[in-house]
Amino acid sequence: MATELVTAHSGQNHVGSDDIGALYAGALGNGRFALDVGEGMAVSMTDANTLRIGTGGFLFDGRWVRVTDAEEVKIANGTQGAFRKDLVVYTYRRSPSSGNVETGEWAVIQGTAASTEAGAVPPEVKQASILDGDLEVQCPVAEVDLSGLTPTARLLLSSVASLKSVGDSVSPRVLWEGSKASGSFALSDSLSNWALIGVYVSINSSNDSKKTTLVPCTIPELSTSGYGLNGMSSTMSSTDIRDVRVSLRYVDDRTLAYNNVIKTTLYAANTGVQATSAKRNVNGIIGLIRR
Repeated sequence: MATELVTAHSGQNHVGSDDIGALYAGALGNGRFALDVGEGMAVSMTDANTLRIGTGGFLFDGRWVRVTDAEEVKIANGTQGAFRKDLVVYTYRRSPSSGNVETGEWAVIQGTAASTEAGAVPPEVKQASILDGDLEVQCPVAEVDLSGLTPTARLLLSSVASLKSVGDSVSPRVLWEGSKASGSFALSDSLSNWALIGVYVSINSSNDSKKTTLVPCTIPELSTSGYGLNGMSSTMSSTDIRDVRVSLRYVDDRTLAYNNVIKTTLYAANTGVQATSAKRNVNGIIGLIRR
């Protein structure tokens, strides 16, 4: 059958690693990614010939590979006055002659030494994918650059965001709670983390602490002490039209100061007269969009 109900009881063994691999690849991405567990697969050279791969895990064409204890991989000596790039790969193999048993192991592919840094290039890795049914697939995990006898290592795997971090990135965050029309606001997070914040203001006739209107304010990427942070919001009802203008001052990355909040009634059905009231309260500040 070309179509299978995978997550179901069928009375026989029918769920394979290819089913789970396709599910992971479809849900988290078709590629190779380090996940935010353990040490995040951090790599470092413990001496001139030993690469340490920290604990963690990564997705490899849908296959979940977990490093429960740090691994050590040996790197060949460099050459004085020469440059070389080696690749540390995790190699997947499937053996049809052994019942399609799948295995994985670490290996080092040594590059060719060159007389210049620009001339040193990483060795080639055959393009293949477990999802395509290839029997042997290499996943480059780290690169070791040798300048003479000195090696430096870097992780090649990109990271995939967790569902929590994705949720946090699109969820508003309370930066300041309270109600006042003077002084400064000590924020719970750095403004540099945010592209847009919202300032709560009441548009009621009395200057109360209710959060009836949210005024968006853009945060410049390069912020300096004393710059003005301004925003405006308009509201309309069956009886009147109002504008609310917010003016705050940047003090530092976690502090804003009050300049003014002005509510203007542009049109009131009962009187038809424009009215302005200044020094309205700020009734809360939230982060809306992260950078």
